[in-house]
Amino acid sequence: MSAIAALSLELQQRSDAALHALCADRPDLISPPVPDFAALAARACSRLSVHRAVDRLTTAQIQIIEASLVLNGPVTPAALKPLLRGSNQRTLTSALNRLHDLALFYQVPGGLLPVGALHEVLGTYPAGLGRSYHTLSAISGDFLVATATRLGLLPTTQPAVEAQASLVSQASQASQASEALADRFAEPQWWSELLQRAPERTSELLTRLESQPLATLPAPLVERPLNPAATEDPADSDDSADSQSPVGFLLAEGLLIPLGGAHLELVREAGLRWREGAVVTDFSATFPAAAPGHGAASAPLSVLRRENAALAAVTELLHDASILMESVTHAPVPTLRHGGVGVRALRSLSQQAGVDESRAAFLLELLAASGMIELLAETSQWSAARSSTAHPGPDVLWFVLPRVEQWSALTQAWLQMDRAPSLIGRAEASISGRPAAPTINALSAEVRRADAPALRSLLLDVLGTSANPEQPSELLRQAAWLRPRLWRRVGRLAEDVLAEAEALGITGAGTLSSFGAFLARGEQSQAEETLRTSLPAPLGTILLQADLTAVAPGYLEPALSRELALLADREGRGPAAFYRFSADSLRRALDAGREAEGVLAFLAQHSATPIPQPLEYLIRDAASRHGIIRLTPAATVLTGADAAGLLAVAHDSALSDLGLREMAPGVLISPVGPAELSRRLRAVGHSPVLEPAAGRPGSSAEVTVQASALETELESRLDGHPPDETGAEWEIQLTRLRQGPSSAPFHSTLVPQVGLETLREAIRTRKQVALTVVDSEGNQERLRLVPLSVNSGRVRVFDPVRDTERLMSIHRILDVDLLDAVKGPAHE
Repeated sequence: MSAIAALSLELQQRSDAALHALCADRPDLISPPVPDFAALAARACSRLSVHRAVDRLTTAQIQIIEASLVLNGPVTPAALKPLLRGSNQRTLTSALNRLHDLALFYQVPGGLLPVGALHEVLGTYPAGLGRSYHTLSAISGDFLVATATRLGLLPTTQPAVEAQASLVSQASQASQASEALADRFAEPQWWSELLQRAPERTSELLTRLESQPLATLPAPLVERPLNPAATEDPADSDDSADSQSPVGFLLAEGLLIPLGGAHLELVREAGLRWREGAVVTDFSATFPAAAPGHGAASAPLSVLRRENAALAAVTELLHDASILMESVTHAPVPTLRHGGVGVRALRSLSQQAGVDESRAAFLLELLAASGMIELLAETSQWSAARSSTAHPGPDVLWFVLPRVEQWSALTQAWLQMDRAPSLIGRAEASISGRPAAPTINALSAEVRRADAPALRSLLLDVLGTSANPEQPSELLRQAAWLRPRLWRRVGRLAEDVLAEAEALGITGAGTLSSFGAFLARGEQSQAEETLRTSLPAPLGTILLQADLTAVAPGYLEPALSRELALLADREGRGPAAFYRFSADSLRRALDAGREAEGVLAFLAQHSATPIPQPLEYLIRDAASRHGIIRLTPAATVLTGADAAGLLAVAHDSALSDLGLREMAPGVLISPVGPAELSRRLRAVGHSPVLEPAAGRPGSSAEVTVQASALETELESRLDGHPPDETGAEWEIQLTRLRQGPSSAPFHSTLVPQVGLETLREAIRTRKQVALTVVDSEGNQERLRLVPLSVNSGRVRVFDPVRDTERLMSIHRILDVDLLDAVKGPAHE
């Protein structure tokens, strides 16, 4: 029975709670929903799903899987214990039960077996051990036969007879040679005697190959290629110095196997024997604590110092982000032709905001991920998002939000975005591994890292559970132990992620702040409430001065800050912000719809001092000069010979939302695009004609770009609640599973996956298979074959009846059944 079929039967017998737990641990199993248990088992056995599951395993769990793959048979705690030095029966039983609960192992008579995809996910060399004689016989069969014959493990075969031997005979000899060479390791004294007569530095070579079984031939041996059919003793050759080197000795004894060219591989049996029979020599079921004197716990960090550091970081973050938003609001940021913000634009933005370029890039990424700035397709510029998309107005979304919600928006975006801002400004790595000339730009595709959210979640979890979070080296070591595969991919970004968490106030002085701890646990509302009570109250007054400046002695209310940023330009940095009024800044406010009397009333309301006379004169003078020339926006112009008829159209109540205005007799304008306006006019009985745009004969009218629902997206982003994967949707999925068929139909789409899984298992276990294949005319045939390899939609098989090898398309295979083991070639 294949792994998919066996796992399908097991899943059917699990309780609803156990299935719920499985799908919570591996949510990709039911996303998208599956129709039955067979499909659920097939997805659980797929390479992609297994890869995702293994990425969430600890070092100890992965070591148990590697030992199980080396064991190559039913797995039990008793069988694993000798392979994992330092383990005990209780911890192994618990770990195996956990892996079985995750559907990475399935039950067979005598124990558990790992699903086939684990062999692919963990690679060819589990635990750093090479392949076995059994596997390598298919690659270097001639070498093994020659070596075993020369060592007296096989009877001598005449070269002429061997040259005429059939494929079956050659495969049988290679299998016998591999078994004879492997049997030597069962002899009690053979290994110790071998090491005693080994050349000097052989132990050093074996130690180097202990975790990396691949090696290369020395230059003298490369220049004199090996003859796998040679039967003479290398010690009797002309170059005895080379043959008695550690590499030559291990080759002569059949412990190093040539793979072609100058590449060698230490056979698995030798690697295991060198490790004294253990796959893992330092197994630990829990995170191993640092040795005494290394990473010792420091003095506990005071709560006051931690909270003060975090609150200072939050204040500075919101201050810098507000300045940056003001700059983007007044001058949208251009992008490069290939995407991203160029170095010059980033440098200009950082100078305006008064921050360094790396911090400006970090803030840009956060603001874009949180939806506070958006890329305008028509101008290819990043601009400030408005608070209302249905009725665009002057209010910028960032300044509408209270400061606690501003912080929440940035932190939620940081937790969820699949980007690594710390890469900005670094040189891209070329294919050869050497740094390339171009650097990575802000808001470019090169910043994307799919594993970034998982790394942030891991580090925050470790910070929340670590017994000694003040020791960064110990914290990083613990994170690497908890998620070793994730760490190998993105662990180099860990220190940058911790620095970003510090800049966001999630941590203070290296440890989680009170509100950061709530955020790390996904309790966003509690984090916001804790921060709200910790931050000082915002100010509602400013100080106006006669030199046309205003002083904000602290953090201002969002509405006051937004309006003041519209009326004046910010200057300087620090806790006290300075704003300078000028003719240009006041013209900006007047363009936004402000009036002189309204501006004076606003300043009088919020100023702790009377409005200086020079400032009042400047405001009234700017207002008197404003609006001498007026512009009216219009997306469409309507003309016609019947002026009275057009005027009736403008006053039609059914078209009141189109904003039709009469500019002259027989001329109407509308802010609505021509395509939409034409459709609406036809809907009420008119027959308009759409003319080409002036200066572009024959061009069609521009299509109106509908605004995105920014508020809805932001609300869902700030909400912090994941989709309902375990509520009503789970109940529907569970009902489908329980009501579905017990196994997949014969012509189901699962048949190819089941067949592939069975073929790969046959290749690993050296078993024959019975294939039901169909030819181009639809005729079926049942064959007994030995599968050798599977690749690119085809399977290479050996036909022992015809003594030939064949290539068969997988889509022509209808059914695959495992048979008994055979003495024949096999590949992995």
